[in-house]
This record gives sequence, C-alpha cells and structure tokens, in this order.
Amino acid sequence: MITTSFSTPLVLAGVAALAAVVTLLYVLKVRRRRVAVAGATLWQQAQRQVPPRLLGGRLRRPLAWLLSLLIVLLLWWAASGLSWQAREDGRDHVFYLDASAWLLGDGRFAAASEALQRDVAATPGGRNRVVLGGDVGALLLAPGENPALLAARLRDATAQALPSAFPSWLASAGSGDAATVVHYYGAQPPLDSAGAESSQDGRVLAGYLAPPIPGNRGIVTLGSSAAASGRWDAVDVLISVAASGAAEPAPAELRLTLAGAPLQATPVAAAEVGSWWLRDLPARGGVLRVQLDPADAFVADDQAALRLPVRQPVRVALSTNVPAIVREAVDVDPSLQLVDASSAQVQIIATGDAPQGAAPALRLVTARDDGAAFHFQVATEEEAGSMAGSLAALGLEQAGTSALAEELQRPVGVDLTIGQTRNVSVWNEAIATARSFTGSPAWPLFLNRSLHWLADEAPSAPFAAAGTVLQQDLLLQGLGQSARLRRDTLGDVVHLPAAGTTPRAGADLVVSLLNRAVSEGVSAPVTSTVHASASTMRFAGASWMTLMLLLALVLAALEWQLHVRGRMP
Repeated sequence: MITTSFSTPLVLAGVAALAAVVTLLYVLKVRRRRVAVAGATLWQQAQRQVPPRLLGGRLRRPLAWLLSLLIVLLLWWAASGLSWQAREDGRDHVFYLDASAWLLGDGRFAAASEALQRDVAATPGGRNRVVLGGDVGALLLAPGENPALLAARLRDATAQALPSAFPSWLASAGSGDAATVVHYYGAQPPLDSAGAESSQDGRVLAGYLAPPIPGNRGIVTLGSSAAASGRWDAVDVLISVAASGAAEPAPAELRLTLAGAPLQATPVAAAEVGSWWLRDLPARGGVLRVQLDPADAFVADDQAALRLPVRQPVRVALSTNVPAIVREAVDVDPSLQLVDASSAQVQIIATGDAPQGAAPALRLVTARDDGAAFHFQVATEEEAGSMAGSLAALGLEQAGTSALAEELQRPVGVDLTIGQTRNVSVWNEAIATARSFTGSPAWPLFLNRSLHWLADEAPSAPFAAAGTVLQQDLLLQGLGQSARLRRDTLGDVVHLPAAGTTPRAGADLVVSLLNRAVSEGVSAPVTSTVHASASTMRFAGASWMTLMLLLALVLAALEWQLHVRGRMP
C-alpha cells in the first residue's frame, strides 16, 4: 500500500506535469539557419553559439530524457512523503508508550520512543492509534493521521516518576476486542501485571522492554503520624527502604534535611525489616527530605520528600457557665489550649450565655423534641456530604447514641444543615447530666474532633505517593476534608501526579515516587519476546525520503559524468 503526505490526485497531477515539462524540453528541435563565413575559425565560432530551438521532431536522446525524468520524479516523491506499506491486516493497532518511572534513566525512554516510531511507520492501516501513558493517558496519533506527525509530538515527551498505568488502562480500554492488537513499549513488570492471558493470545505484544538495572535500592515509604510521645506539636515519620540485587540501605546511609537544614535525628527500628521511625519531629509545615547516599543508577527512588503538617493547639474560649466536665476535657487535651475570647479560634457557649465574639461556636442548648441532640451547621452542600460520612470519626456511632437515648428516655439523632458558617449544637442534658456519653471514650473524641473541625485548620496529608489516590480517611482534619480540594477536583477521589511539588487546595503538596513494585522491579530480567517491526523490508517515512533523495543525487552525478564525457548534451 502506498501512502503520501499529499492527496493522491495532487501527487498524480504533479507526476504528470513534471513528465510533460521534461518531455517538452527534450523534443525541442534546432532551427537551421544559413550563415556565410569567411573561414574555418569563424565557422567554429558560429557552432559554439546556442542555437534557437523549436517544438517538433522526435525524442533524440532517450537516455538523457529518462535520467532527467527520474531525477525530478524522485525529488517530487520525496517532497510528497511517498512510502510503501503492506496491506492492512483488518485489525486495529494501539501503540502504548509507558511514560512512567519504568523508563527513567539510561536513555530508556528515548529507545522506547524510537522503537515505537519504527513500528508505527511499518504497520499498515488507517486505524492505528498511539497513546502516551502517564498520569493521564494522551492520544498522540489518532486513526487516519500521518505517522510522520508522531516525531514532532514526541519531541517534548518524557518519562515521569510515577507507577505505570498500563495494567489499569488495558483493563478499561485495551485488548478486550479480538480485532485490536496492543503494542506495549515499557518494562517487563507492568506487562506481567497486565495479565498473562492477554499476552498469550497475541493481542498484547511487547515492542520494547527496558533492560534491567542491576542492584537497585530505593525509598518506598515516607509518611507521618501522631507522635507516640503524645506531643501535639510533633509527629513521628516512618521511612522504609527496599533493595533488589543489592544490600538494603542502613540508617547511616540516610541523609536527612528538614526545612532546608541538616536534621540530626536517630532512626529507631520499626517492626518491619528495613523500616525506621523518626520520633518527635516538629510539626511546623517544613519539608522533610530523605536521600540515599550513595545513589545508584536508578535515581528516581533514591530520594523522597514529605511536607510535615502544621500542628498547633486550637485556641478555645469558654463562656461563664460551661459545665466543669467540658472544662476538664479541654484542659487535658494537648491539642486544645484554653485562652480568653479575644484570641480564641473557637468558643464553647453554655446554655443561656451570650457569644463572645465571632469565632465559630460549639453551643450547649436545651433539648428539643426534634430528636437532634447533635446538630452541625456546614457552609456548603459538599461539606455536608463529607460530614455525613464522618460521623463515626466524631464518636457518634450508633451504639453511643443508642445508650444516650435510653438514658435520656427520648430519641437522639444527628442533624446537618447548611448555613453561612460552621457551628455545632449539643443538648446540654447530654453533657451535664447523662453519663452514658461523657463517661464513654466517645466523649473526648467528639469534643476534640468537633473543635478541630470548627477551627478549619490548614490542610495536610500524612503521605503523598505518586500515581496513587490521596488518603481519604483523614477523619475531620487534613487535606482529605478540604472543601477547596473537593471544589478543584472531579468527584471525591483525588489522584496524585508524578513526583514533585504540586499545588493542591492552595497548598504546595510534595509528592514522591514511593513505590515498592518499581524499586524492586527495575532489576527484573526481560522474559517476554520483543516483537520488532513487521518486516525488515519496510522503511519509515523519513527513511523512504532519504532513500529517494540519495537516489536522485546519484542519478544527477551520473548525468554530469556522461555530459563531461560528451555522451549527453
């Protein structure tokens, strides 16, 4: 099958026009004139003059005409992007370039790109597609487009530090149809994860598989949690490492910095082998960076970073008649700090007391007949949906409310409404007189979570691994409950991009690779068969152009040599 960059009628019209022009030039005949000269010298001078030509006569020099015609036609075919391919096989071909961490380093992505371009140019058909895999799969070449466009579209493409999306892409849009062949350009482990049954029936073919990187070590976990010491203004950080074909890194090989300054901390061994805790790091929003020293050939997992949360006690003001049990609960909670109303972030207002400023309030109110012992006012509908799924985190699970209803001898429920600001209302009877609630573990949890929710603290994430879903079970705190984050994303699921710093909900979220499968898999050997171009006799479009230009140059040189030797005019 012949393909061109121009339309077929235009190419044929150009061939006809060039053939006509070249033939016209060669059928011009010399018009004879009588010239009277005085001697032989003047005769030779007259012979050297260019004779005028007229149309007519026959083609006297067919070899010269043929060479000239071939030269101009080769130049025209090269300009039109003429190439030859075999006939279509009746199947759709999808070429998937895995621009993930598996192709980082050692020119692996460039080699995969070159193999893909060769195979696309050598595969016939107007239904071929090229997909660039990454955090979001991008269509690089649509069916019917010229493969010559692929090189320009791949010029700025690079591999990214995130796990491969090929298995999930294949499951949703890959080789379900028997008439579709998927050509994969990446690494062996993602191909294996995609499912052996797809590869065995010939619908998934490996076009390029990156060679293994021997002896890799990497950081696979970096996350924070509440400090085991009980300090509210500090966090503990867990670090885990992995190795394949090399010894696991020791704690002495970890280089630590916090907020740009060297961190002198002693890692404490965790229960899992290859894991350590960093205890009581200051929770002030600084970025903790961990780097393996020395680094290895695969540098993507040799370093990781995490932005620590900002954990400061919530400043709470109490009105005059707040029950003593509330004051005691606030006093013993290290995450809460009693202050006067002028500097309070939130306030607790007893029944009959007036508000002390405009700070969000937890109000103790007289029991009503509507059964809403716990009432939450939220600012948006999205926030209401999030709060509805977080009642267990507030300590309001069914068992607790049932015991409270039995003690108060009345129905007890939870109500959500939408207003201008956040507020919480609780029956005073549930706090001041009922012991089934304030005597249970649910009471301090409810008070703590409610006050932190009212304070609307700065969002944070305990860990951020590239290509994964942001942790959603962050109770009523952290980035998972950020209203702005929900507005900026589609749905409730937030997918993290490649490693680096990315803005999320008005904050700079630091994302790292942190993928054990990648760190251990880059050393895995290639076991699948790599399928090269369909035929060694086919060339890419650029190769055909080069061949035709070279052939035109050779014919031009031959024509010049024949002219110098007097065999051609």
